[in-house]
Amino acid sequence: MSTSHNIIEKIKNDLRFIVLEPNLNFYSDAFKGNNYFAALATDLKKVLSRIPDDRLIEIMSAYEQHFRLGIYAERLLELYFQYSERYELIEANTQIIIDKKTVGEIDYIVFDKEESILKHIELACKFYIQMGPGAKLWVGPNPKDNLAKKSSKLIKQLDLSKKNHPILQKIKDDYSSDFHREAWIKGRLFGINNDLPDGSKHVSCGKIFKSSNPGESWISVQKIEWLSNFEDHKLNYVSPWEHAQMLINKNNGERAFYLSEKWLGDYQHSIL
Repeated sequence: MSTSHNIIEKIKNDLRFIVLEPNLNFYSDAFKGNNYFAALATDLKKVLSRIPDDRLIEIMSAYEQHFRLGIYAERLLELYFQYSERYELIEANTQIIIDKKTVGEIDYIVFDKEESILKHIELACKFYIQMGPGAKLWVGPNPKDNLAKKSSKLIKQLDLSKKNHPILQKIKDDYSSDFHREAWIKGRLFGINNDLPDGSKHVSCGKIFKSSNPGESWISVQKIEWLSNFEDHKLNYVSPWEHAQMLINKNNGERAFYLSEKWLGDYQHSIL
């Protein structure tokens, strides 16, 4: 099996993850439930059979230029909407400028043919480690980030499609629909005793290791490997231990998050 084939299969698995994985949290009704994403499986299967391999390689090449996992996830979801039978992609990464001032950027505007409505969708791809009870104590690789803060920010971003703006008004007129708003927050959780955030139905909850090397069976991986499961493809992007954060068990594909002394110090400093 060639390296290029491994990469293509890896990207397809990452796209499955972004579309089908349940939301990490249910901060409001805008966060869709598991059944909503599970229902997209048939459409996604057709999409994956139609996307040319070179489009997938383009997305990986863009990641390798910037090394930003969030942008990689956004490009994957945009590709899904472009090839979807269910959704018509109308706008992606659209800046809303009012009185010559950029007030924000809308991730996606799509027309959902199955529901016959316009949708404004905001995507976040995040990873959180449980440091205590409550969404504020599910903390990101950047200790200043947390699940409660990101959930609130996504809802605020959805308010952009409520603005009085010519682009938005024309879209509503063209499709005879107002906007329905959805927050998609995909990623992984690493918790204490698999204790998920309140209301979450997420099933991907990994271990946490603090300070000490957990053993030879664990591999440190680059961010590009943080999405789809190890058993679905060959690992191509291993990370040296001095940069360890996400770990994968090479024997069974289990996930864990490694908290270094530096990370723990930064986290303590962020909450003081």
